[in-house]
Amino acid sequence: MITEKEFIDKYKDYSKDQLLQLAYTNLVRAHSSEENYKTLAKRFFGPRSEKINPNQLSLFNEAEPTAGAEPEKAEESETVTYTRRKGKRNEKLKSMQVVEEHVWPGNRDCPVCGKPMQEVSPDIVEYLEHIPEQFILHRYIIHNLTCRACNDEKMNMTVYNDKSSLPPRLIEGSFATPSVVVNIAANKFLMGEPFYRQEKDLLRRGIPISRQNMCGWVIKTADLYLRVLYDRMMEDGRSSEVIHMDETTLACLEERKNGKTSNSYAWLMMSGEYEEKQFAVYFYNATREYGTVGKLLGPGFHGVIQSDGYGAYSEYAGTEKKAGCWAHARRKYNDALAGNEKVYKEYQKAGREKKAEILEQYPSLKDILRMIEYMQRMFRMEKSYKEAGMTPGEILAQRKESYPKILEDVRSLAEEMKDKYLPQSKAGKATTYLLNQWGPLNYFMTDGRVPMSNNIIEREGVKPLVMSRKNFLFADTVRGAEASMAWFSLLVSAVMNHLDPQKYMVYVLEQMSSQYITDELISRLLPYSKDLPKEIKTASPSK
Repeated sequence: MITEKEFIDKYKDYSKDQLLQLAYTNLVRAHSSEENYKTLAKRFFGPRSEKINPNQLSLFNEAEPTAGAEPEKAEESETVTYTRRKGKRNEKLKSMQVVEEHVWPGNRDCPVCGKPMQEVSPDIVEYLEHIPEQFILHRYIIHNLTCRACNDEKMNMTVYNDKSSLPPRLIEGSFATPSVVVNIAANKFLMGEPFYRQEKDLLRRGIPISRQNMCGWVIKTADLYLRVLYDRMMEDGRSSEVIHMDETTLACLEERKNGKTSNSYAWLMMSGEYEEKQFAVYFYNATREYGTVGKLLGPGFHGVIQSDGYGAYSEYAGTEKKAGCWAHARRKYNDALAGNEKVYKEYQKAGREKKAEILEQYPSLKDILRMIEYMQRMFRMEKSYKEAGMTPGEILAQRKESYPKILEDVRSLAEEMKDKYLPQSKAGKATTYLLNQWGPLNYFMTDGRVPMSNNIIEREGVKPLVMSRKNFLFADTVRGAEASMAWFSLLVSAVMNHLDPQKYMVYVLEQMSSQYITDELISRLLPYSKDLPKEIKTASPSK
């Protein structure tokens, strides 16, 4: 526990406002601790009955009628007159295979007068059907021929056959084909289904493929084929003008066993929105060391890096080529709102007069809300520019006209808050981040290609990895982690280029396993190549 002297030395230079803020923060903490104590006491010492209110709908039988509810009445036949909106029916399903059946009345003569009836606008009734995927074992029986007369003379059996028509092996000695390996990899990396779950699912369907085989196929395929594409994408990324970067944890058991680190990292480099080559390159590294950015980008990168405030990116890019993220700045003030959650909820429900009263009682809430509103205003304007289809040049012109006053207000409010709130408080930390990152945060005012935030990489790049990681949790080996990065890079890049990721990967593996791997072939198979067949492209761009 801190001594009285240490306490005085620590806080003697604080202003009156800061000391008041410290006292209020401690009061909130004490109140929160009391609430937590009551919650825990109730959990451990209170009644533990699991009776459910009969008026509450069951969470597990939601498709069945609740007790005492009236059964559904049978539909009655009725004639409905309405106006059909043509061309709007299931627009999102227009790329699907459609099987049409025409249903005619049994008698096409008028039941009243007996004359033939004429057709009017038909009714369209649709049913969506799912046919489970099928696994087919292709068995080739190679017929061998030999000449008995020659064998008798030479005492050797010569066998003649023709294996030229057999498909090439994806992996020597394995019956796995590109479609099988890609299905396994896509289930894991895109759908977050780990190998052991896939093993159980296949076994239930009578297909005994062990998780060890699945893992081996995915890693060997990455080593044999995907690595050269991955390296080329990384090389192309280094010539980009604007890139987004981020990193997230990825546990590796081999690194932990060797005592190197408890948490390894997956780093991500993604192309800017206006780059001709759209890609996402994931990179595994045992640590979060600053030098990892250099490993990814090499020594000669001259483009703009947009990222959060982690110092590794600023150290590599310098102040002139580093763009910050306003979404991170706003997020930190939203976190500060959580410190006043109860008051904020009361504020949201209150009327105008009551809101003014609450803000008068809680000036910190007023400052935080003002700051968030400034940022929200800028984000709304950015959205309007995009919706209007403006070019980067037009966007930059609009920013220079509309943003200076708002940015001035943000800076002025931040300077006020810096002196009012403790550096250790959430509001203080948010303000410190904002002021420390002021230069990078304002880089978007010099380049219309650079967005206000780094959200695109979090949404399109980091999120797929994080969602999958929640299921498979970790990588066993470094080799497996590196293979995972190659698969993630190609699958996510395929989505970014409006390709069907599974069709694309099957096409890549079929091409690479049946030809010599040359520079020309690699260029033709990259996810942003212009030479890819139309069959593997999606019907509409992914959003």
